[in-house]
Amino acid sequence: MGILKEQNIYAYNILKAYNCEIDEHYGYLFSSLLHLESELESGSLKQEDFAQRLLQTINGSKAFRDLDRVCLAVTHPGSTRISVLSSFNSECLGENKMSRDYSCFVATTSSIFNTKKSNVRIYSDIQDILTAYSGRPSQRSLKRLADMGVKSGVTIPLAVSNLISGFLFLNSATEGNFEKFESQDYSTLCLMKLVSLSCLN
Repeated sequence: MGILKEQNIYAYNILKAYNCEIDEHYGYLFSSLLHLESELESGSLKQEDFAQRLLQTINGSKAFRDLDRVCLAVTHPGSTRISVLSSFNSECLGENKMSRDYSCFVATTSSIFNTKKSNVRIYSDIQDILTAYSGRPSQRSLKRLADMGVKSGVTIPLAVSNLISGFLFLNSATEGNFEKFESQDYSTLCLMKLVSLSCLN
């Protein structure tokens, strides 16, 4: 239907590596993300502050497209419940309606649970997804995101172990914000995944 697409972030980087040149802006961004991971490992960065720091790190770079929301969530073993560990909105979005400790149940048939662990899920316009649910109850969190002003997003699945897993959600107030990723952007997503796994740990 064209509403959601999945991209394998590792395969993409391998295939594109031969003509990929990392400019100084991406180099600085990569270093900043790795520094963020070291702060998590040393305990100087608290889990609840992770989303705000990640958003500031990305938006402080000239290399990556603007983000307006970062959310780290964990799944519950043996359940389809997802709980927010850390969430932060930029001023471009309305009140954060899914802050820390917000939780919801997601259908096992949902695309979020069917996303392979090495893939990312991308959507360009949240209204297209809500329209697809016409006549059926849509996911509560989708409605909340739309109410906040979210237009597009990326979902990165995270798996620490068989018992611990979660998701990193990146959102923008701009429609189609994640449609034209380049190889450096997928490298950035790989590093964000690495840092987020450290936070779940």
